[in-house]
Amino acid sequence: MQRLKRNLWLSQINLFGWLIICSFLASSVVTKNGGVSNYGNHYSTVVFYSIAFIADIVYLDLAAESLMMLGKQFKYLSRYFSLLCAITLVVFISTFPRRFGVIFTDIHDNISIALFDYELLLAIWLAFKRPKLDTFGYLLVMVSGSLVALLSAIHKIHLMFVGQMLGALGFALLLVLILPKVIETELAKRPTKR
Repeated sequence: MQRLKRNLWLSQINLFGWLIICSFLASSVVTKNGGVSNYGNHYSTVVFYSIAFIADIVYLDLAAESLMMLGKQFKYLSRYFSLLCAITLVVFISTFPRRFGVIFTDIHDNISIALFDYELLLAIWLAFKRPKLDTFGYLLVMVSGSLVALLSAIHKIHLMFVGQMLGALGFALLLVLILPKVIETELAKRPTKR
C-alpha cells in the first residue's frame, strides 16, 4: 500500500512541480490565455514540460503495478491506470506537432478532452465508492477547473492555464487522498484465511 501511495504522490508532485517551474520561465502562457501544452512549444520550457509528463506517466505506471501487487481484485483498476498512462502519453506527444497546422492542434485538443473524460470516470467511481464531503469537494474542484478551461477555449473568459491546472489539481487530490482510502476499504473487505 505504501508503494502505491508513494507512486501516486510522486506522479503528481512531478507533474505540478515541473509545470510550476515552466510557469515561472514562460509566464506569458499563464497571462495570455495559453494552455499548459504551450510549454511544449517554448524552448525555455520544453525540457521541464517533458520531464513533468514523462515522470507523471512513469509513476502512474508504477502505481498500476503496485495495484496488481495488492490483489487480483484491482486488476481492472490497474488496467485503468495503464490506459491513463497511454492516453497521457498521446496527449504529451501530440503537443509537439501542433505548430505545423490546425489539424494537429485539433487532434491534440480532442485527445486532451478524451483524457479529461477518462479521468472523470475515475473521479465519479471514487465518488460512488466513497461518498464523502472531501471526495465531492475534490470532484467539484476538478469539474470547476475544466469548466473554466472550456469557457476559455470558446473565448468567453481568458483563464485557460488556470482552468487546466485547477482541473488537474482536483484530479490529483482524488488520486493521492481518496483513492488510497478506497483501496484500503476494499482490502479490509477481503476475507481472511483460516
